[in-house]
Formats: sequence, C-alpha cells, structure tokens
Amino acid sequence: THQQENLAARLHDLIETAGPLVEKITGLTLPAEPVFRILIPKVWRAEAVASVARVCAHDLAECPPAEVSRLRAAPKVTRVMMRAAWVMSMGLTVTGATGRSETLVSAEALRHTGLLADPQVMGQTVAHELVHHAQNLATGGDRRWVTLLPHLHGIGELARDHVVEGHARWADRLVTAALFGVPVDDEQAPRSRRYRRRAKMPLVPMPFG
Repeated sequence: THQQENLAARLHDLIETAGPLVEKITGLTLPAEPVFRILIPKVWRAEAVASVARVCAHDLAECPPAEVSRLRAAPKVTRVMMRAAWVMSMGLTVTGATGRSETLVSAEALRHTGLLADPQVMGQTVAHELVHHAQNLATGGDRRWVTLLPHLHGIGELARDHVVEGHARWADRLVTAALFGVPVDDEQAPRSRRYRRRAKMPLVPMPFG
C-alpha cells in the first residue's frame, strides 16, 4: 500500500542517517543491512509470539523441571497480552527465524503511538531499535541475553533488562540530540485515544528476554 511504501522510505532514510551515529556513540557495529519489517497487526502479533516460542524452545532444552510449565505457557501468555498491547508498540526487535535481528513495526501501531505524526520520535525509535541490533550482533547469540531464564546463567532478569534498555535509551537520546539539536522524549508524541485508554489499564508482564 501507499502508506507502507511511505513508511518504508522514511525508515530507510532514518536508518541511513541514524545508523552511523549509533555506531559512533555506542562503539558497536550494526548489521550490514538492519532489517525493519512492516507488518499488519495480526502478523505483527504472530511474529512476536513466534519469537517467544523460539526462545522457549532453546530454554526447554536446558531448564530445570520447575521452570518447564512457565516456559510452555509463555507463548500463550504473549498471545493474550499482545491482543491488547500491540497498539502501544513503537517497535520490537527480536531474533527472527533466520537467526538475524529484525525489528517488527506496524503502521497502525505507529499511528496510535504518534510516531507517524512526529518525525523526531520516529527518529528516536529507529535509533533505539538500531542499538538493539548492534547489541544482538555484539553478543553473538550468547544465551545469557536471549533467554527467559537469565538467572540460570547468573544474571538477574531485571538487571539484564535494565542494562539492555538503559543502554539503548542512553544512546537514542544522544543520537536524537545530534540529529535534532535536543534529546527526544517519546512522551511528546501525540498518542491516540485508544493508546491512552490502553495505557491506563494493567498489562500482563512482557515475557521477552
């Protein structure tokens, strides 16, 4: 569709602009061609669930019996949660079926989050997800970073997530400051009424590693 073509062009331009800044600021290397997939909401949700299922399959091969039920339930929990939470997603970077990092985006979700109306926040989001691509490349498939059970590897789940997200948030602010003259805060984006309603409701905890 015309909307998808326009979004693809905007993403491409932002990747080309923000990519070198992400590498300079983080000291990490990006994949040669970072993958951003534009999906309809139904497919976006299915891909998000599939990514959790792949992580669970790896975890099940090495987890203690006490964790088995949690892992087997994780894809179903994700599916239920995503029916409501997809509208709040600005981007989700996962390890795809091919083993490469890919960022899943939905034009409809970007409209609800306000990114389509705010080029600066769109730039922040692209920079943020590019950092995740660089992180994933740097860790090289290290299971400590792609698991629902980081404690089995001696890492606290919240500690790991704070490191990964904190690093991406730190970098995206520096990238946007370089691009736009000021650090960008995604809270400035004009959220839709549906987004604001959903944000007031409790969410099922995200089961992503």
